[in-house]
Amino acid sequence: MVVAGALSGVMRICLLLAISFPLLFFVKQICVQSVGLLLYLTLIIVLSAVRDATLDNTIMFLIPIYIGFIVTNTIGLKTLIRIFSNIMVFLAGYSLVIYLLTVIFPGLMAMLPFIGYVYESSASIHDAFFSVCIINAQFVRNYGIAWEPGAFALLLSIAVYYMILFERNNKVVKTLILCCAVLTTFSTLGYIVLVGILFIAFLQKQKSVKIRRLALTIIICLIVLFLLLPKSVKDMVFSKLSGIFSDEDVAYTTQARLNAIKYPLIEFLKSPLWGIGYDNFYEVNVTLCDGVATNTIMNWFAVLGVLLGGPCTYYYLKFIYKNAQFLKLPWYGCILLMLIAVFLVSTESLLRISLIYIIIFYGTQNVSFEDIGSL
Repeated sequence: MVVAGALSGVMRICLLLAISFPLLFFVKQICVQSVGLLLYLTLIIVLSAVRDATLDNTIMFLIPIYIGFIVTNTIGLKTLIRIFSNIMVFLAGYSLVIYLLTVIFPGLMAMLPFIGYVYESSASIHDAFFSVCIINAQFVRNYGIAWEPGAFALLLSIAVYYMILFERNNKVVKTLILCCAVLTTFSTLGYIVLVGILFIAFLQKQKSVKIRRLALTIIICLIVLFLLLPKSVKDMVFSKLSGIFSDEDVAYTTQARLNAIKYPLIEFLKSPLWGIGYDNFYEVNVTLCDGVATNTIMNWFAVLGVLLGGPCTYYYLKFIYKNAQFLKLPWYGCILLMLIAVFLVSTESLLRISLIYIIIFYGTQNVSFEDIGSL
């Protein structure tokens, strides 16, 4: 439904709300701060809608926020992480099979149900049920459940993070499946975040020797893989960094991500308190950012200024800081974790994705990480 556009955005997001609505029957205790944040976000978005937003865009903006509130006030953090991690391990393993089949038997995979084409290229998207495979692309990458490997890498990275840093039983096989899936996305985001997570594993004072060895093994494998990769593949992953620290021409995808910071920032500075509204932001995204305004935090500030960007960024980073406290990281480890968290939401726009608001609403609660280690 998402990739093929079989349903409109409003219909898809209303369907998500309908699916999550039964969770309200399992509410045990409502967090007062969560309610306050929900009412506040609702108020400023509705007031903004009166000013300069269509009804469709207002609905599609509000519903992910409501889903985030419902999930965090009905499902415990440990339960959610366990379910999410198990689902991602399954999707990662399944996607690896589809990826290998696409590499070895592209003609066979081309017989799967056709969804459409990637932009205007000849690369065709095919439905592999729990995964998507793209035929005739310049590079074969692991797309998982998304047509964008970077989005899949983002989800995988969150699962890797909790599996490596919080899992006390050290489920090596599951961790390796997730890491292999990240590697086959050939996503710059995924690679940088994965290395950052492995480095943080070394900074944990209470982490077992076993997990340190696992982290070291993965790092060595990454180095060996990098040395063995063909130059074309290395360029695919790391060419996005070319031109940033030199006088070389900046790669197109890198320029798009730089524009995702530049132009929303310019719009934010024009109206730092109220922002420019969602409809105007949509026009900026299409006309100046090539439709890929991917910096979530910058988008918050551009759409509704500090009124939206302030609390969303604060509670998002507050949750990450609680993670760092539980992991007993040194101050530089805490800073590194914060930077990883910011980078994670800087290359994919989560403005209307409920996952980011789930994290934000957990940031309003006094969540305990003590029991998470028995995933």
